[in-house]
Amino acid sequence: MCIRDRGRSQRELAGRLEAQGREVRFLVEPHLGRPVRRRVLKDARDGAARFGDRPAGRVAAAIRTRIGRRPRRALIEGREHLVTIAPENVFGALARDFRPDVVVGSSINRVTWRQIRDDCAAMGVPTILYVREEAAVGHIGVVADAERTVANAAALSHLFTEAGVETVTIPSVVEVAPIEPPPRREVALVVNPIASHGVELIGPLARAIPDLTFLLQESWPLTAHQQAVVDQIVAEVPNVEFRRRVDGADALFGRARLLLAPHRVDNRPRVIHEAGVNAIPAIVADQPGLVEAAGGGGLVAGSPDDVDAWVRTIRSVLDDSEREDALQRGAVHHAARDEMNPEVVAARFAAEADRVVGEFRLDRAAASSS
Repeated sequence: MCIRDRGRSQRELAGRLEAQGREVRFLVEPHLGRPVRRRVLKDARDGAARFGDRPAGRVAAAIRTRIGRRPRRALIEGREHLVTIAPENVFGALARDFRPDVVVGSSINRVTWRQIRDDCAAMGVPTILYVREEAAVGHIGVVADAERTVANAAALSHLFTEAGVETVTIPSVVEVAPIEPPPRREVALVVNPIASHGVELIGPLARAIPDLTFLLQESWPLTAHQQAVVDQIVAEVPNVEFRRRVDGADALFGRARLLLAPHRVDNRPRVIHEAGVNAIPAIVADQPGLVEAAGGGGLVAGSPDDVDAWVRTIRSVLDDSEREDALQRGAVHHAARDEMNPEVVAARFAAEADRVVGEFRLDRAAASSS
């Protein structure tokens, strides 16, 4: 798989696939780091695309292909990864050594995916684009040659299907068990407090609901600017706390009463399912993927810009114990449905990958005999 290094669900999927006797390797782009080299890489990519076969384009292409060619090996959540800021410059050598039956790209930029697709076509290897966020819609002009597109939410599948790209919906693998003891139900939990996830809502919201503590939970490392925004909110609003990244569901959900997801982007975050397993209702923005993920175990509050709507929605839970109990039961029920069973999800993904490989080989055999 070629992914960003944040891909916990992809790693859990890989573990399930390996339990079936399959072999999986990861080539990933790190989330942060190497800012100067990233800038040089971006400029070289842009120059190669802009100038093509002219001298300036050839120089830019030569620079682009040399960056990141020596990946480092890293253990991420106990699994070995090859890590580089330019996966496309490593992929060819890795694929020739590993000889994959199929290559899966997930949370991958378009330039990298285009080059990997070209390499796969040259080697006779089929590909699957695994769509997990709304930003991947930008791949629509690039994925026409991909043998399959899979999305982890029906809402994302719909966006691709509308654009003429047939897409299969298979939820993410989420390995989670109820924590012991159950949550103490003290705080409204906000995971990954960044602009795209509506962090600017939290200050006004906390001021309007002073009897509830809002816990801003770091997920992956915040940039200096993101941290400064969080620090300012915490300094100005007494019932807002910040907590560095923690490991394990017990630490993450031990104090949670509600999970808030005022996201400005559409995706299907695994944390909503994890919260549901622990009977923690989710209150989400009006984004199709979020609504789908919350199901009967949550409420839709609307836009992150509508502070009053969020206040009303949260108060409707805090001030009505019967409604809160019903939402807790709904969260558990929604999380327990068969389609989210990790074994079922992995089996569906494996079957789709096998289908892609089989169809690809038949097509190649037919083409060579004609």
